[in-house]
Amino acid sequence: MKKAIMFLLSLSLVVMAQKPKVAVGAVGDEPKNFKALNGLSTKLTEAIVNSGKYTAVDRSDDILKQLGKEHVYQRSGRVDDEQIKELGKQFSVQYLCIVRSSELKAGEYQLSARLVDVETAEITSMGSELSNLKDTKELMRVAEVLVTKLLGSSSVSPAQEKTALPPPIKGGVTPAQEKTAPPPPVKGSVTPTQEKTTPPPVQGSVSGSVLTDARDSKKYKIVRIGSQTWMAENLNYEASGSKCHGNNSGNCAKFGRLYNWNTARSACPSGWHLPSKSEYGILDEAVGGEDVAGKKLKAKSGWNSNGNGTDEFGFSALPGGYGYSDGSFGHVGYYGYWWSATERNASNAYDRYMHGSNVNVRSSNNYKSTLYSVRCLQD
Repeated sequence: MKKAIMFLLSLSLVVMAQKPKVAVGAVGDEPKNFKALNGLSTKLTEAIVNSGKYTAVDRSDDILKQLGKEHVYQRSGRVDDEQIKELGKQFSVQYLCIVRSSELKAGEYQLSARLVDVETAEITSMGSELSNLKDTKELMRVAEVLVTKLLGSSSVSPAQEKTALPPPIKGGVTPAQEKTAPPPPVKGSVTPTQEKTTPPPVQGSVSGSVLTDARDSKKYKIVRIGSQTWMAENLNYEASGSKCHGNNSGNCAKFGRLYNWNTARSACPSGWHLPSKSEYGILDEAVGGEDVAGKKLKAKSGWNSNGNGTDEFGFSALPGGYGYSDGSFGHVGYYGYWWSATERNASNAYDRYMHGSNVNVRSSNNYKSTLYSVRCLQD
């Protein structure tokens, strides 16, 4: 009997040990008279544990402090591969839940959450929610909403946990599916099979330092930087599936349109293309390296938080923000995100981003269904 009890106890411990751990960190803006982020982190921790999908959530002050140190400079909750893997080893967790709070206007905050697999540094799910962050009751509501978006509404039993995978976000795929399944098509996008047969867009014409897109007669400034010729404005071609930030046409006029990755790949006029990650690297080197490229490539106006650049090369990068496949938008005026043509896997592709408070430019990856700006590079 004792042996049987010990065996069952050992089996239970093994099952519990196989449940993943997640470290929770919330950074960014909060009301001046209410320390909302600490409270939100606590409520998120409780909601994640109550989901039944994790045996423990480690949110010690040391971990939160480290998360803030590693990610507050990026301010959007975006992740750097090597830092994420290092944090996972350091804290013995399998996932990081990073929430970024951005004040959109007085008393209104947008909370953007990412669940990141520390082994692969890939975002496994994400979600956002608007809140006034005014009291504990509101923090509980927001935590429940974000956890539902990150983990799904249904929980799994300890026995099922051994084989269950984190649920995909809307429009996403599970880690196992990523290896074999093509990304689901987004309205207005093309599948990998269709991409091979999609006819090229109409040729644009260049006169002096201006490109005229023959499809809609829109004109774009162009600029030569090193060995490359770039559009000096974000693309504003109304491809099917593209959107204006916040569905506001004024944002298209100022910042250009936002595109999912599949649409972005074929959005440029023929003779021009969506640049690869390595082609963006060539641009960085031409202006002094990625650690200073942000300041030198940003426009002299248009960035909030005193984030304007020197625009030394005439690239005039603007902060068009981003959009999600669920219809939400964020960070216009504060962040610029641009798709690259380089694919990471079946569901993710690489991007470029700049933030108003930083002088650098960085590369990360995100779901192909995310909406980003496009800059075209001449063939």
